[in-house]
Amino acid sequence: MPKSQTIPWLKVLSINFGSISLLILLVEALLAAFRPIGESNLSVSGWRWSDSPYRTYLLDSGIRGKNFWGPEETNQLGFQGRAISYDGDTNVVLLVGDSYVEAAASRFEEIPEVILERSLKSVTAEKIKVFSIGATGWSQDQQLLALREYFARFRANLVLLWHTPNNDFWENAFPDRSRQPAQDGAGHLKPVFTLRDKNNPESYDVELFRPVINSNIATNILRRFNVGRGILRILARFGWEYENDIALKQWLHLIPSANGHLNVDESQCPIEKIELWKMINDYDRYADRLITVETDEAVEESRSHLTPFLETLSLRDEYTKRITHALLMQIKALAEMNGADFRVFAPELRFDGRPFFSGVSCVERRNQFFRVNPDLLAPMTEWKDDVNFQKLVIEIGAYGLSSTTNDRADRHLNFFGNKLVLEAVAETVHFPLSIHP
Repeated sequence: MPKSQTIPWLKVLSINFGSISLLILLVEALLAAFRPIGESNLSVSGWRWSDSPYRTYLLDSGIRGKNFWGPEETNQLGFQGRAISYDGDTNVVLLVGDSYVEAAASRFEEIPEVILERSLKSVTAEKIKVFSIGATGWSQDQQLLALREYFARFRANLVLLWHTPNNDFWENAFPDRSRQPAQDGAGHLKPVFTLRDKNNPESYDVELFRPVINSNIATNILRRFNVGRGILRILARFGWEYENDIALKQWLHLIPSANGHLNVDESQCPIEKIELWKMINDYDRYADRLITVETDEAVEESRSHLTPFLETLSLRDEYTKRITHALLMQIKALAEMNGADFRVFAPELRFDGRPFFSGVSCVERRNQFFRVNPDLLAPMTEWKDDVNFQKLVIEIGAYGLSSTTNDRADRHLNFFGNKLVLEAVAETVHFPLSIHP
């Protein structure tokens, strides 16, 4: 080819390469500004307030604007809450949990730690400060890690853990947060603990799972950038093993098989069928009748809000209970070792005396039917003395579900709902609390 024809093509290629490179850099800069990759936050101890998926959803959907929260919206550990500060004679109460404690839809002056502190001060003249650690999608695994971090810098007289039964069990049992079958790919990676002695039901010793991912240089470079992670996701659809999937595969070899569920004939289940999330969002409409819930969650793999509430549990379902029990015992030991009392609580919302979920008799998953135990607090009640658990009965029949939650699409508690629960919590706290230096 003549030299005069080669030069224009080289210019075109150079210009295109430069333009594409500049575009990639701009996209990466934008993603880094709005969705920064916090390596220590995302892969080691879970997300914090700034990258909470619930907070991001509220912003992206327009439900909450950027100015909704106050400028000082995080404590020293990076969780939504006030700065952790107290005097030597102050009773320090630490509230631990997940999205119910984070309460991303609440105004800063109405978050649970503020409500609980106000409620405690109404029942005692003692000096009280309440702080909180927790984030959306968390369970006891991330709570244990965060508590270790908290006690390295601060003290507490009382640790109160808000248990969420339809989340905690399956979240504790996997290294990724997903309710889909494992073969569909792993979800967002998160910390997870495994039992050291799986054959001893009396052992509560746990260890942090550390997947072995032998990534090549190219993969290690790509995963450091948002655009690179997107490329890895695309490659995964063509057979390339993404690191999340590698971690999940390794994990599945460490926990019991998902086999053992007992499906029943459809005739043994209520005729009325309601989608799981429709039932949750409109439960006050169904509280007085028996129903079968339909779900697309991987019930058969214990990756579901219904884990472990089936009438017949698989070995993996049983494992989700064992690891949850063990983690709670670890948290209790950590709190007591640092001079704090420890208690677990969970509200049982009732509709004219009928507990939430009590009308659910079966679940349908891909034309298979499974009987359900409708008592969501049964496992925790079983360990009541071990973990100092207290069920708080909250009657909301006179108010209705909508009066106590954000809206029909978001059943997290609003200010009124949190006030009902946390005032009930305050009544269970006995003063004076011990003061530990």
